[in-house]
Amino acid sequence: MSDISNEAITQANINAKKNDLDVKVIQSDLFKKINVNDFDVIVSNPPYISYDEKLSSSVLDFEPHNALFADDQGLYFYKEIIKQAKSKLKENGSLYFEINPFHIDW
Repeated sequence: MSDISNEAITQANINAKKNDLDVKVIQSDLFKKINVNDFDVIVSNPPYISYDEKLSSSVLDFEPHNALFADDQGLYFYKEIIKQAKSKLKENGSLYFEINPFHIDW
């Protein structure tokens, strides 16, 4: 498991311990510090909201902006992860995303 946010890493470690899970959590910007090249599956929930999209205060007040917003109309991280995941997945590996409903046809 990885995240760029130190706060998210801390919380992931707390959650793993509470749930008695053996999980390695790495602070990394995308795959920069990931030295594994044979994943069966990669699952990602990247920032995917365009900067011009309107969000309610119930989201904006409680989520870090770097976890929400992305350049290129919210598509930046999808494109980067797809490009970089090719070298990280096994031959028949799978890549899964949470996606913005506005990007469903992309």
